[in-house]
Amino acid sequence: MHLFFYLSGIIGTATAQKLDFNFPDNFKGKAIVVQQIDCGQEIIKKDGREQLNFPENGILLYKGKIESGYINHQYFYLTKTGDRTKIPERANYMFWEDAKTVTSSSEVGVWFEGMGMATQIPPDKLSEYKYLEMIVSSKDSLEKYYDFQYNKQTDSLKYEIMKQCR
Repeated sequence: MHLFFYLSGIIGTATAQKLDFNFPDNFKGKAIVVQQIDCGQEIIKKDGREQLNFPENGILLYKGKIESGYINHQYFYLTKTGDRTKIPERANYMFWEDAKTVTSSSEVGVWFEGMGMATQIPPDKLSEYKYLEMIVSSKDSLEKYYDFQYNKQTDSLKYEIMKQCR
């Protein structure tokens, strides 16, 4: 049974949708992908991987669909000259006392927050949309991105960008 689960994970990840999330150099904060938006970023493939290029505000409207299930995501900082620097993936278990490797709480990483679907009611009439959220931050700065006022401002900006798009 252990072998089955191991192989399922290996095969699932290998066959999963391959996405590269490219953030502006030194970006920190909440990053949101609103998917399947007609006026969003075109689907760009490079070396068999979809390239999602975030603007400075961290809110990307994307024409493509992000599949759920197994993930094969990579995260990068992208300079204006096109150079990419890998950003590590982070999760809370990496900072537990019994973690197998020591992870610096001051090193920036990407915290996957999840995917969902939302319904925007009038007066904006944006209807239903699907999204993916993540935070680019160090562990010791992560708390400020959970703040109610910060999230309220981010959501307002997201809705404004979506209204302009539609």
